[in-house]
Amino acid sequence: MSPISQGGEIMLDLNLIEKIEEKTDNLIEKAKKLVDKEFEIEKNKKKERTTTTIYRELDVSQIRNILNMAIETDSIKALILFIEYQIGRKKIPQKWGDILIEEIKNIENLVNEISTENKEVYLKLIRLFLGYLNRYFIFKKKQEEDKKEKTNE
Repeated sequence: MSPISQGGEIMLDLNLIEKIEEKTDNLIEKAKKLVDKEFEIEKNKKKERTTTTIYRELDVSQIRNILNMAIETDSIKALILFIEYQIGRKKIPQKWGDILIEEIKNIENLVNEISTENKEVYLKLIRLFLGYLNRYFIFKKKQEEDKKEKTNE
């Protein structure tokens, strides 16, 4: 079934919307795992490595920029290129950015469970995933800031 466009926004038929909503918990779990995932980074010029999480390394605006790009474009390749651009600018750690790109590509598996090669469904799922990622990131970032504030008192 084809999407219906209304006021520039893609409207999906009720059947597709219900199938997308069935994947919500899956997308939330993927987003939470990615935010909580530990990865290694170089912590100084001596190339010493440390393990961290993304909410300790990034500002909220970086995740929001990725979400905004996903909302503004209808091109999955443009979104991935933007993430690669942010990695190149050292705004996002390489290892985490690569995992994010892989997760975005893996969302296509969920699309295949919902409908056959429907780009609008793929974009909708990516946008939902990044929205959940953004919300959970903000939650974890605030927890981390509160924890630091308490230890500094």
